[in-house]
Amino acid sequence: QWKQIEPVSKTQLNFVVPSGNFGNLTAAVYAKRMGVPIRKFIAATNANDVFAKYLQSGTFIPASSIHTLSNAMDVGNPSNLSRLQLLYQNDLVQIRKDIDAESFSDEDTLHQVGLTYQKHGYTLDPHTAVGVAAASAAGGHPVGHLLEVAAARPHGREGGDEAHLGRALHAHGALGDHVLLCLEGDEVQARGRRLGPGDVAE
Repeated sequence: QWKQIEPVSKTQLNFVVPSGNFGNLTAAVYAKRMGVPIRKFIAATNANDVFAKYLQSGTFIPASSIHTLSNAMDVGNPSNLSRLQLLYQNDLVQIRKDIDAESFSDEDTLHQVGLTYQKHGYTLDPHTAVGVAAASAAGGHPVGHLLEVAAARPHGREGGDEAHLGRALHAHGALGDHVLLCLEGDEVQARGRRLGPGDVAE
């Protein structure tokens, strides 16, 4: 995506970052401070929406983790939030200036997986699906290019998550009669074409 953007447009970059413990987002803020031309971030979270509530209310209230399909993001008390606050000297106005937040349920996640598969023939992992949902919800705001960070491989983490996702997709009907997950190691099948890490389905 970066290579496809004209140099003059790279001053209007916005990044959607699927977030749980907020390490990736904190690192991205460091990158912005070091000179990467990033205009704004959108923190995309699942039902563990403590950060979105923090931005709305101005008060951070930790919570017990809620188990979701995007389980690497199941964090109710992100340890990197204090680092993020330190970067902004606890100035919530400045945090809000740089970062928006959107949260999505498992139902939203499955819906996005289905939409992406129907359009591109590619099965998103649930973590990235949360980010894609946030990018879709953002529409034309903020102004400029909107890039979504892919946060995991389609078969997710160890522990049978792909089977869990497959059952959930089947129950949800998100992929219709299509094959739910066609995985070979680190590769996936998209409309008959083998994709490796970093490839994008056309």
